[in-house]
Amino acid sequence: MPFMEVRMWLRQAHVRCTPAREAVLRLLHNAQHGLAHSQMTTPGSPIAGIDRVTLYRALETLVNAGLVHRVQGLDGIWYFHAHPAASRRCPADHPHFQCTRCGRVRCLTDQELPWVTVADEEQVLGKQLVVHGICSSCAQRGKGPHRAMAGSARSIRSGTPDRGRRSGVARHE
Repeated sequence: MPFMEVRMWLRQAHVRCTPAREAVLRLLHNAQHGLAHSQMTTPGSPIAGIDRVTLYRALETLVNAGLVHRVQGLDGIWYFHAHPAASRRCPADHPHFQCTRCGRVRCLTDQELPWVTVADEEQVLGKQLVVHGICSSCAQRGKGPHRAMAGSARSIRSGTPDRGRRSGVARHE
């Protein structure tokens, strides 16, 4: 992704451009799947030398600005996804798939989350659906035994307010 394009997205979102924010957004945009903190800082990563606190703050800023959303995987780890370049917003209302062998998480943007209706006095704060199984890459490689992951296919609240009583659109962080 071009350097100036990342700076433009940050400016349009009213986010101060810093080297860390630019590098993190570029890394997430170039990734083919969601990345966890630990995956972003592995040796060889473009941001491998970044301070952990700086990384957390950059991610939080990008999430709050609507440039990135996060999904809690079945393993309890947060995975971060950059939004499509054209929209700079999460396509929303979609489930995610997590491979139980390699742990990768990806958006299933061609599918919608179910409509959820709650009682009048209740307010939906968020919704999330993580489907788990074996990704095509791991299936083709016959990659190792199944890696145990906490939980099962379930709905997890993302913690982002959904301002209404009824929720037809997912609010990702």
